[in-house]
Amino acid sequence: MPVFYIILVFFALIAILLFIDIKVSLCYKEGFFLKVKYIITVYDSDNKRPTKEKKSRKKDKGEKESGISKLKGFFSSFDSLLELFKTLKNLLSTFGRYLKKVKVYNTEFSLTVAGEDAALTAVKYGLACSVIYPTLTLLSSTVNFNPKQIDVNSDFTSNNFFVGIYTDLSVKPIYIIGFVISFAWIYIKSRIERNKK
Repeated sequence: MPVFYIILVFFALIAILLFIDIKVSLCYKEGFFLKVKYIITVYDSDNKRPTKEKKSRKKDKGEKESGISKLKGFFSSFDSLLELFKTLKNLLSTFGRYLKKVKVYNTEFSLTVAGEDAALTAVKYGLACSVIYPTLTLLSSTVNFNPKQIDVNSDFTSNNFFVGIYTDLSVKPIYIIGFVISFAWIYIKSRIERNKK
């Protein structure tokens, strides 16, 4: 009998853990910040930043950039930012039905587009709006999306590109497991159909 209660408590604990939100905060302005929290476990990219001395050692050794450093590249130029939004749109179109339980909230996005002259700035502004707003519309129809402020502006007086973003998102582990299982089933099913042909 005690063994039965131990097993029951074990599975009850697992069930509780699967329904506790994983919370993610992402921010980019002059630098990139990522924070992931699950119960009492916290990953904070600010606390992972190496000192200047450690940075110089990494350069000397020719080590690869961290994942956080690579993510900065998506926000470093106008073209790379648009590519990021196009990729996000494709992912939402493909896997949107599996992401209904993801909550994206407190989202603040600010983009200032500028070019070498007024004509190029206008073209870039139009291109940015044609990519960003449809992607955000698709996001709002796919996940539980609650934006706080979305601004896409053009600057005709300078050639300075600026992007700033802050967002929080949360998802329960049970839904992540469900997504992985669904994706694995689709992949296996497609492989079986290919083999039959």
